[in-house]
Amino acid sequence: MKFLKNFFCIKQLLVLITRLSLIVLGLLFLTSCSIALPTTDQNLVETQSALAIQQTLVAIEASENQAATAQVPNATLPPQPPQATIPGPPTASGDQMATQVAISVQQTLQAPQTVQPQQPTAQVVQPTQPGLPPPTQGNAPATPFQAGDLETQMKSAKILLYEDMIDSPDTIRFVKKTLDSMGLPYTDVGSARGWLKTQLLSGGPDGKGWDLIIIASEDHAGISGEFFDYVNTALDEGASVILEVYYLEDTAAGSAGPLLSRCGVEFEKDWYIKGASGLVMYPLDFTHPVMQEPNSGLSFSDVMAYWNKYSFNDVGDLIKKSYNKDAQLVIGTIATDKNTHGTLAICENGRLTLQTFCSHNLTYDAMGPLWENYIYNALKAHFTGEQ
Repeated sequence: MKFLKNFFCIKQLLVLITRLSLIVLGLLFLTSCSIALPTTDQNLVETQSALAIQQTLVAIEASENQAATAQVPNATLPPQPPQATIPGPPTASGDQMATQVAISVQQTLQAPQTVQPQQPTAQVVQPTQPGLPPPTQGNAPATPFQAGDLETQMKSAKILLYEDMIDSPDTIRFVKKTLDSMGLPYTDVGSARGWLKTQLLSGGPDGKGWDLIIIASEDHAGISGEFFDYVNTALDEGASVILEVYYLEDTAAGSAGPLLSRCGVEFEKDWYIKGASGLVMYPLDFTHPVMQEPNSGLSFSDVMAYWNKYSFNDVGDLIKKSYNKDAQLVIGTIATDKNTHGTLAICENGRLTLQTFCSHNLTYDAMGPLWENYIYNALKAHFTGEQ
């Protein structure tokens, strides 16, 4: 308001000065001009002077209206929605404000970061599946079977167990019972092949690999195809593997071929029997560690013939040694033949145990000590490089 009052005062002063100036100019003009000018010329000059004065007043009034509008912004406009603004000095121009924003962004990018990256939690994922118990960790009381560092390593070993006899409720799972009696930890995927594949491809707990992989495929469904490739990969990565299969006649020429060749054995023929007496097997090398540690004096004549009650006469496969490999046939159906009619081969310097008969051909009293020897020697080979 003070500004408007000053402006009006200035306006009045300018009007007064203008009028006085026009009067003085008019007098000077009349004095300097000839008195003989026609009356019409004098009228024209006065008219032009009046028009000039009027234009000046109009211009002054327009300036006054602009100043008043500047002092009361948006006075005659409807309310506008709030607009997002960029913080900055009120008098900063558009270029100055853009420059300030760019500098602010640059300073933010150059500022030291204080947010620490989130670390993954080390854990073994245990999947669940309807109709099957969730994977568990064996926790039976430990039974010392060797003193020293090897025992400590075995007690903390990373063991993966697949055992499809979980689907046969009329019997027990031989391998699980053996691991529990040894007091060893293990990840149990039951008979879920999807879980098995996931665990094999996971790289083991914390991605550090498995120490021992046990695949006891006995329930006349059997794993095949890609799983033999996974076993080969696990061996390449340093794990020990115990593999129970009985259907090599279907896979020896295909997916199981590379693994058999690696072990140094070949498929010989199916093992068919017609009576329980045909299930008897014989140790082929009593001095082999699998026949001695930690259990010795093993016998394979205590037959159970579990599968016979289901009219399954195909109880396994017979294998023979290849000519250029280091495989050892440890159990077979002919006591005097150490090169053919084999049902158990040990190869890869003790890291691969290949059993080609069904564990439930024998009772647990016969198979439990053998499975314990499998597990013990496979872990020993893995941790020490010795069989």
